[in-house]
Amino acid sequence: QDFAAVSLGADLNKTALDVLGELTLECLNQDALSVHAEGTVVDECLKMLLESWGALVNKGMFAPGGTEVATPVAILEGAAKVSQAYILAGLKAARDGAHEEDDGHEEEGKAG
Repeated sequence: QDFAAVSLGADLNKTALDVLGELTLECLNQDALSVHAEGTVVDECLKMLLESWGALVNKGMFAPGGTEVATPVAILEGAAKVSQAYILAGLKAARDGAHEEDDGHEEEGKAG
């Protein structure tokens, strides 16, 4: 999606958590875990987004007055979905990388 097409129109009802999840999944869909993406903008964005998820899950929440409260279920569920997508994307990247290596060995006569 072109950044210029982003607006606050119909999506105004989305929460920050929804947007964080969508951005994270989009980075994964753009093969951010691929060896070819290392050091690219999508790689850096994914790192920042994952740090945000980690902060949300690990830092705890505080009610007014400083009383610590449990992390909201929506955050935990979002983090679980992102974790699942991360693992699936990582497996895909590993599989794709293995195919590239296999192809290289075949060309060099070292297959099998």
